[in-house]
Amino acid sequence: MFSKTKNIILKLVKITDTIQITPEKMDYEKLKILEQLEIGKEIELEWIHPTSNGLLSYKGFQVLLYIPDHTSKFHSPLQELIKYPEKCNKFHIANCEKLQEMSRNKRYNRYIATIDTSGQFIIDGKDRGMITEARVVLRVCKYCLNFINYQNYANSSPNHKKDIFDSFDIKEFLATYETHFEQLPKQTKYKPSYANNWNQVSENYRKNKDYVCEICGVDLSQYKYLLQVHHKNGVKSDNSYSNLIALCAVCHRSQPNHQHLHVSPQDTKKIENLRKHSATPIIELDDEIPF
Repeated sequence: MFSKTKNIILKLVKITDTIQITPEKMDYEKLKILEQLEIGKEIELEWIHPTSNGLLSYKGFQVLLYIPDHTSKFHSPLQELIKYPEKCNKFHIANCEKLQEMSRNKRYNRYIATIDTSGQFIIDGKDRGMITEARVVLRVCKYCLNFINYQNYANSSPNHKKDIFDSFDIKEFLATYETHFEQLPKQTKYKPSYANNWNQVSENYRKNKDYVCEICGVDLSQYKYLLQVHHKNGVKSDNSYSNLIALCAVCHRSQPNHQHLHVSPQDTKKIENLRKHSATPIIELDDEIPF
């Protein structure tokens, strides 16, 4: 048991060497949260605790918030959203009036909290009648800029407001407020444990498995965002084919040490209903060391 724990610690040190955290000072719970936020974590609005100046905070981390669902009748086809990002949902940087309105009206959309500074977000959209996902550029919420008066946005002329909006840079924004969040490491120093091409690896593997969960056999070809790729040995950088397995969100959450993965009641019910019309379970996993 001690040897296994020691090996895990050594892996964590390697993952976080650019954050310069030693094993003695390492807070494993915070590191786990950080890893989730780098990828994007599904949360409920009430889990966000705004700071005194209105910034979005999740368990002490400054986060960006967005709704990935772009499948309603009001949204354009996915390829059009990729080409024209202004037609997409905006991402939030503050507890603006729109978020407050959503909370008051109990509009519990599926929100994703992230610290990804790339400016690209994974969304669900319609492509030739099917629901699929893609990484697209999203624009910042103007209500948020006004709410925190970012770069004096609230007091600026219309032309200057447009300039602030068009030139908004996530890294610059986070750097402006990073002293308010002692839990958040500098974005330029954080080295994610996933490979740079993980999104493509995940997509290729799920496609190869016909978007079917390898445990319960549920067919998620119409709801691809509910199928995830799990690393059997817990090493996120090990993308060898034998180390990967496609799991529905419910099966993924049931894996050891993965109880932190949130699956909304709506998505859980959707998977359960689809299981009734899908194949019988395919395999059973042995005990793992996932992280």
